[in-house]
Amino acid sequence: MPSFNGGKFNPSNVVTADLEVDSGTISVDTDHGVIVGNVSGGPVTIGHATSETTVSDNLTVAGNYTFGSYKKCFHAEVDVRQVHNDDNTVSIAVGPIIPRYSIITQIVAVVKTQSDITANSGAHLVNIRSGAASQSADTDIGSAGAEVLGAGLAATLSSDSASATDIDLRTNIKDVWVSNTPISAATTADIQLYVCNVAGNGGTDATAGTLSVYVEYYGMD
Repeated sequence: MPSFNGGKFNPSNVVTADLEVDSGTISVDTDHGVIVGNVSGGPVTIGHATSETTVSDNLTVAGNYTFGSYKKCFHAEVDVRQVHNDDNTVSIAVGPIIPRYSIITQIVAVVKTQSDITANSGAHLVNIRSGAASQSADTDIGSAGAEVLGAGLAATLSSDSASATDIDLRTNIKDVWVSNTPISAATTADIQLYVCNVAGNGGTDATAGTLSVYVEYYGMD
């Protein structure tokens, strides 16, 4: 059973009751780590609307996060398997729906694992494009969407080039492509981002190749 010992709360096992402290300080000191809210779907609130919260060491966010009401950031790891020989054909969707009127301020793609496709002159070339939601694989969205990362966007930089190039999944692991140029989302409907094929990838699907994609935008759901 839980007990208080010298002003300290010492649960001997799992405590299922609510714990409320109206004054004073709660201090948790352990060399085994501290886990808060480790329940699927359980909301966790830290601080008050008028309080100041301090993080005294490094902070890692494994999922999506929001600053205030309008700045949104998400991270997605996508397995790029669907291959098509035509340009701007959908391979896989990236992340959640982005609401209309949003401004995308940064897109980053990092090669996490290499592809086994070499049809495109020894490369597996893709770009990232915006398009309408729920586009199926192999759909050509070239005329309906805009390129937001790749050779078709002049602002794209990469680890190996100061000029715009397509994302090569056959390149070195950890190679990075980035654009910091603001891009407006559609005004008529929400959009989705997609990893799309560049012409020449062939018709045999990959069995390996993963991109880690980070997107930052301003918008309202």
